[in-house]
Amino acid sequence: MVASPPPNSPKLDQQPERTIGRRYQPLGCLIVAVVLLGGIGSRLAYLQLVEGQHYRQLAAASRIRLMPTLPTRAALLDRSGRVLVDNRPSISAMAWPVAQSPQEWRAILPELARVLGRPESELLARLEQAGWRSPVLVRLARGLPPSQMTTVAELATQVRGLAIQPEAERDYPHGQLAQTILGKVGEVNAAEVDRLEPLQDYRSGDLIGRSGLEAALEAQLRGQSGGEQVELDRNGLPVRVLARKPTEPPTPVRLTLDLPLQQTLEGLINGVSGAAVALDPDNGAVLAMAGQWPDPGQGGNRALKAIRPGALFKWITAVAALESGQMALHQRWRIDRRSRPGGLPWAEFTKVTWPSIVTLNFREALGKLDTQDSDAFFEQVALRLDSTNTIAWARRFGFGQRSGIELAEDEDPGPSLEALWKRESVQARWYLGEGVNLALGRGEMAASPLQIAVMAAVAVNGGYRVQPHLVKDRSAQVSREFLGLQPSTLELLRSALQPRTSSLPAPEASQPPDRPPQPNAAIGWLATHSLVRQSDQPIGAWAVAAGPANDPKIVVVTFVEPPSDRPSVPADSAATPSNGAASQEPSAPAAQAAERIAGATVVNYVQSLDRWLP
Repeated sequence: MVASPPPNSPKLDQQPERTIGRRYQPLGCLIVAVVLLGGIGSRLAYLQLVEGQHYRQLAAASRIRLMPTLPTRAALLDRSGRVLVDNRPSISAMAWPVAQSPQEWRAILPELARVLGRPESELLARLEQAGWRSPVLVRLARGLPPSQMTTVAELATQVRGLAIQPEAERDYPHGQLAQTILGKVGEVNAAEVDRLEPLQDYRSGDLIGRSGLEAALEAQLRGQSGGEQVELDRNGLPVRVLARKPTEPPTPVRLTLDLPLQQTLEGLINGVSGAAVALDPDNGAVLAMAGQWPDPGQGGNRALKAIRPGALFKWITAVAALESGQMALHQRWRIDRRSRPGGLPWAEFTKVTWPSIVTLNFREALGKLDTQDSDAFFEQVALRLDSTNTIAWARRFGFGQRSGIELAEDEDPGPSLEALWKRESVQARWYLGEGVNLALGRGEMAASPLQIAVMAAVAVNGGYRVQPHLVKDRSAQVSREFLGLQPSTLELLRSALQPRTSSLPAPEASQPPDRPPQPNAAIGWLATHSLVRQSDQPIGAWAVAAGPANDPKIVVVTFVEPPSDRPSVPADSAATPSNGAASQEPSAPAAQAAERIAGATVVNYVQSLDRWLP
């Protein structure tokens, strides 16, 4: 029998309780606690004292945002300070994407589209481009009429994040006047923001020039953006406005255009297929410019598009012949009306009557540009003249290159004269007939009404090629290149413009109120006109006018196409007088219209010189 241990005796397998070091445990725990708390406190003190300012800025940035406002674009004024383009207040419908979830916005978009009169897909695209968490206002529609503005304001009381906001909108007080010159603006889309330079600070929805001077002068017209510093709540919605920075509109840009003259010119050319340019011959300032396309669907400024120059190019041929020293001014040439390069069609040959042989000099040949005698004279000049001289002088007069006008994107400078020069100089595919066509302004040669105006300015300003421009402030910087023409050559060119004396009052509908007509005033001015043919078909007529006759202050060049309702017949079917005068073919009304428009524009401007503000 095994005896059991007494009740208070330790078990045989139980270890005795440890007592060594127990009194140091509280001290150890205290040390650990002090170290941990000290580390936490040190970190907290570092964050508060050292990095506190930095984190306070980050916290403020998360709840304070700068809401940008669109800059106001500069106004465009005419040469006398009259407004051509300005800004007017406009009401836009705006949305805060962050105010609602994407699902909530999609649910109310059909109603918004109905109220705003915009496609639902367009509104959705604007919100998605900005981002659903964007706190920046997104424009849904601009230019709301009063009735629509009231409806949107009522809807905004029910839809979180919808608001109306005043903005500046481009205003064209004269409607479509000078539209191809002034241009239009449009909104920047999200895809364009990425390709625009970051320093330009464009945002989606900003206005940017799309055409004309609005695009060419974008850097000058765009103002400095403003904004509001707004405090947001935890949902990203605005609570209050902390500060405002107003937009800074740039200084208005003054142009060289003369508003009454532009109104007159557009009134004269209205309903006519053609183009016209009015130029200050002394400095190249464009006073007016207008054009009408035969097809309403065609766009761009027609006064900057190259057209066949026709007989007006004989001016360049004459300059090349005289300045090269190959021919003399008063030298007379014996012209046989029956003998022409390439021969005459039998129908024309049989109409040539006595005398069949005449003599002409340069003055007489330029004085009657549209006659067969003049063509025959310059054909003989072309046969004796190195065509590289003609091409070189054409380039010096500004042909085949951009003129330097601000509307460079719209300008068609015509064919490359360098290519023509290379072909002729190396005799590669250059034939004698090409030199003859070049001398008469046919073949590949083409020039815009603006280039023709620059050429005409040389004849009346003393031999200076001016750089056309539309910004008045550029007048002091633009170039005036002296071409070095002999006085006798300049006198020849000026003599090509025949004296006229007429008041030619502008049509009553286009007469500006500040320029009353003066029907009894007789004004001396200079003019000439020239028909243009292509493949023996009349395609239009040029006219050049300048005034006053003693000291021209304006040069006007017009190009008019024949009326489309008149049948076009070959040139050889019209009766050709034996003295070489121009025949009354279908393009004759075009020539009369071209000279009437050019002359009326000159007279209108000359009549206003005493009231013109420089």
